Amino acid sequence: MVENLRDHGYRLGLLSVHAKEWIEHCEPVSKPKPEAFLHIVDRMGASPETCSFTDDSKVNVDAATALGLTGIVFTDASALDVQIGKLLPDYRQPARSKPVRPFVPRLGMRESPGLPKSRTAGL
Repeated sequence: MVENLRDHGYRLGLLSVHAKEWIEHCEPVSKPKPEAFLHIVDRMGASPETCSFTDDSKVNVDAATALGLTGIVFTDASALDVQIGKLLPDYRQPARSKPVRPFVPRLGMRESPGLPKSRTAGL
């Protein structure tokens, strides 16, 4: 899923105490503190309304949603795949060799017809 999102031109951030090399922005700050979410959104040059957040903790997802992010509670990979497909209709399309869509200020990144007009999505 991560590679597919990146191949489609979506920028990804990780809010975790464990850094991952394949993520553009990784912040070792504690969820569900609002400043943790807002810091990574700001570092990515985005706004909360254009970001999505996925976590296995409903408390963390609720905190992100309260700030304006689109929240997805992770239960399993298949369910997440379905949720991402609903948010990002192009997610299941073959990716272009190089992303050509411009990033929109926000975690996500690009406007997505699957989200309300004010939102784009990321992970």
